[in-house]
Amino acid sequence: PDTRVVVRREAIAELVAAARQAGRMAITIELDPERPERAGLVAVVVSVPGQPPAYLPLGHRYIGAPAPPPAGDLAPLFELLADPSVAKITHDAKGLIRTFAGAHVHGGVAVAGVVEDTMLAAFLLDPTAEAEPAEAVVERLGGVLLPRRATIAGRAKGYTKASLETVDVERAAPWAGAIAHALLPIADELPRRLDASGLSSL
Repeated sequence: PDTRVVVRREAIAELVAAARQAGRMAITIELDPERPERAGLVAVVVSVPGQPPAYLPLGHRYIGAPAPPPAGDLAPLFELLADPSVAKITHDAKGLIRTFAGAHVHGGVAVAGVVEDTMLAAFLLDPTAEAEPAEAVVERLGGVLLPRRATIAGRAKGYTKASLETVDVERAAPWAGAIAHALLPIADELPRRLDASGLSSL
């Protein structure tokens, strides 16, 4: 499904309400090109069952980039992230939790309720493989073919992965949204995959 770019207060509230009603959501984040421990948010990407994924641009930097929603408009989303009763599926839970806990404009949020991490699951299913980016994991575990990050964001510089910070939102959103959307069915299949590999007790 087409990814929605969500910036209006009403649209954020509707997204949060849908996630609460569903009781589960997939979430990924996009960071600026700083070192991971200092990185700020470029975007939050959310997928709720039965709905198209949502892309919330928070820190794109280019002429004409959409202004991020005011902090007050984002408060319901951050409250949702801290609510353990809503299950979260993500790729790289450690990075998600660290980023939201960080000392930046959108930091100070204690993410709770993470029930599935496709980065960890991919490693358990194939410990010989190097850590895979999200687009590679959704291809391997979900059969979803997407361009590699470098095709969308350019080549990484130094110690960071390439950032979507300067990528047009209309180009970044469909790619990132497709990843988040794919995490939900992948998570549904993970118990069977792990059980078949003798890893269900982990």
